[in-house]
Amino acid sequence: MRIGKLLRDEVEQYTNLTGEDGWHVPIMKVGAYLDGYNKGLDILDKIKEEIQTLRDPFCYYSEGIIDDVEDIIDKYRKSE
Repeated sequence: MRIGKLLRDEVEQYTNLTGEDGWHVPIMKVGAYLDGYNKGLDILDKIKEEIQTLRDPFCYYSEGIIDDVEDIIDKYRKSE
């Protein structure tokens, strides 16, 4: 039962992301797509973490720029 729910969730996520009916796509394609998608999200998280290390408490302008960059990353991260 648990594997069935996992498969259903993955097919549903694939369908939501691509607009393609995941039930009529080979499961290997669904899995490969979601693996790549999740790796992309992981990379965005790593970029955001690295950008946060650039914060300079003595520079007001760096705060605004870093906040803007983080907002852009969040926008693309949530575009699922």
